[in-house]
Amino acid sequence: MKHCDLLLINGDSYSAYDPSTKVYGEHIANKWQVPIDNLARAGSNNDRILRSTVEAVIQHQSSGRHPFVIVGLSFVRRQEVWLTDMAPHEHYLVKEKYPEIRQDIEILPVVTLDKVKNHPRHKERFKHLVMEDFYVHKKLLDLYMSLYLFQQLLLARDIPYFIFSAARNTDCPINCFPAISHLASVKSVTLDPAIYGLHEHCVMHWAQANDPDHARETGHLSPGGHVSYGQWLQTKMEEIYGT
Repeated sequence: MKHCDLLLINGDSYSAYDPSTKVYGEHIANKWQVPIDNLARAGSNNDRILRSTVEAVIQHQSSGRHPFVIVGLSFVRRQEVWLTDMAPHEHYLVKEKYPEIRQDIEILPVVTLDKVKNHPRHKERFKHLVMEDFYVHKKLLDLYMSLYLFQQLLLARDIPYFIFSAARNTDCPINCFPAISHLASVKSVTLDPAIYGLHEHCVMHWAQANDPDHARETGHLSPGGHVSYGQWLQTKMEEIYGT
């Protein structure tokens, strides 16, 4: 892809590295003949995805790289929480205290709520401190504001990008929330051709139509599905940026 010497991928389990097969990002990187930095992690929410992508973009550009960014967004409803049952200097102990979720802990002591809310060993006082929001309105507002700021950062840094919804967010189309959809920042996101079908497209629906060997329950792609999905993504990106 033009003006690209690195492919930066981020997302959740639909995009994450899989030791048993090549995922779609690897196929795209091979096609473009560039190295790949895949930051996607299973169970991620969109806060972690966008935050860690910003950090990676800054670091790669500081090293003289010019990445192409592909982000497969996770579920809008996934909520990130701070591990409030620990002092700030204790979060490194999570690896010992909660081995089931240790891979989700980064430098910051944050994790997706659904990873810990039913954890058998999590302290009851933490469960009572967490306020889970079952409505999607605030999450949508926050996501679109984050996407707008992310979009503007990439444009200012001349970083090409393609953002899509990997997880299924088809049940909360933004046009059903007029108080949100009329905002100028939201319109900037929805009118951007490089931010694709956030409430129309998802990997599961694509797999049901195009990948006969996909995981039926979750919609995760088969090895062959990753090849085809990578080709589909390349076609979409070429429509915007050319070959």
